[in-house]
Amino acid sequence: MGDAETGLHEKLQGGYRFDSAVFSPPYNMDVEYDVYDDAKTREDYLYSSFVMAQMLAHCAHEKSVIWLQMGPNHVDFALPYDVLKQYKDAGWRLYNQIAWIKSGTFPQKDGSEASFGHYRPMNSNIYLHRAWEWVFMLALDAKNTVTVDKLALGVPYADQSNAKRWENEAGMRCRGNVWFCKHATTQKSAHPCTFPVELVENCLKLQGLKPGSAVLDPYCGTGATAEAAHKLGMNFLGYDLSADYIKEATKRPLGDEVYVR
Repeated sequence: MGDAETGLHEKLQGGYRFDSAVFSPPYNMDVEYDVYDDAKTREDYLYSSFVMAQMLAHCAHEKSVIWLQMGPNHVDFALPYDVLKQYKDAGWRLYNQIAWIKSGTFPQKDGSEASFGHYRPMNSNIYLHRAWEWVFMLALDAKNTVTVDKLALGVPYADQSNAKRWENEAGMRCRGNVWFCKHATTQKSAHPCTFPVELVENCLKLQGLKPGSAVLDPYCGTGATAEAAHKLGMNFLGYDLSADYIKEATKRPLGDEVYVR
């Protein structure tokens, strides 16, 4: 248990470098967390975002990637973009913007509509249910040497003649930057804001990481990133302020290569 800035500073002295960091910071929307105060002043919140962005830059190598997961903020609409600017000011460059679809209603072949995913009502007569969130892919590399393995998340062409048209022997195409990843809605969690293991797996696979790679989550909560890293045979380091969240994280199927504190 502990804050990531202190922990990473200690690890940095020992030469720690991560390959991928997948995380979702608090949104500063006065969410009731176990320990953390989610109602900071705007200035304090953005400063803490910049400090974390700097620390991650210090712990990165030229091929390191961070996947910053954030949602729209109905209290301060510009805040997510200003958080992204803190990462830019710390040297991070935006490579991809991914829309994580949490729930939605889609037309069916018979003309009807069907709803999928995890619906969480918005107690408001002004704001709509938040059905999606961002995943920002960022890297320090300024020479475009960081690449992604598009077919790691590839989907078959609906019409295989298109595969021949594009000279695609695999018969698969890029999934694109809209991902539908649903929560395990039957899973109860003490943490008010979680993301699914599948979302993290998608990020790690797209990055083309191999087993044994170093994965980091500085706001690890109840351990979705830890579980994804374990499933893919990667080493994990995570931090959280809450002893209860860490306790819940350690109940996941994790191996010796996973370390949360």
